[in-house]
Amino acid sequence: MSSEMLFLQERHLHQVMTLQELVAQSLPSAEILRLHPREFFGQALRTERSGLGIFTKEGLVSFSLIHIPPPEDNLGSDLGLGEKELSRTAHLQMVVVHPAYRGNSLQRIMVARHLQVLAEMGYEHVCSTVSPYNPFSLRNFLHEGFMIKALKVKFASQWRYIVYKNLRRATAVGPEEAAVSLSDIETQLELLKSGLLGFGLKSGPAGLQISYARPDRQ
Repeated sequence: MSSEMLFLQERHLHQVMTLQELVAQSLPSAEILRLHPREFFGQALRTERSGLGIFTKEGLVSFSLIHIPPPEDNLGSDLGLGEKELSRTAHLQMVVVHPAYRGNSLQRIMVARHLQVLAEMGYEHVCSTVSPYNPFSLRNFLHEGFMIKALKVKFASQWRYIVYKNLRRATAVGPEEAAVSLSDIETQLELLKSGLLGFGLKSGPAGLQISYARPDRQ
């Protein structure tokens, strides 16, 4: 696949909106993807390096957005970060891939590049949300070193994992303590409440399972 990765500008707004709509229509459940209005994208694309896109001869086939949230909308608050740390926290807001181009690791490529951008900008904490009904996206985030630190109802009664990555020091975990079905919300809530983190996604006898372990304090 011949492609080019570029930082997006306001002139790409129509392509971004078109791709968001196409991806939304292709998903099995509307709950998987939180849609953003034109105004949000317009503001994001006016901010340098906030938008990243992959283009082929077909046009824009994937994009990623980072967002620097106000304190009242910062996912770091859900994770108990203090005021000083919230100022060092950014969101990886949205990553979408055209259905015809899935399976080419485009999401991982863009996430890795935007993490580099945020590190260059001086941010330490990066948060994102992932639907439990989107195992492909969750697997990609975990592959890039994110950990599941919370599972909460967000965005008009939709369950979301809050995944987290520290850009200055990797979060290490001990041995796996539990492997829980992706659909078992109640057990995962108890594990997270007890201090465990979700760090892996694997296939089990009953389907996909999340691996949980305690943070390595050493």
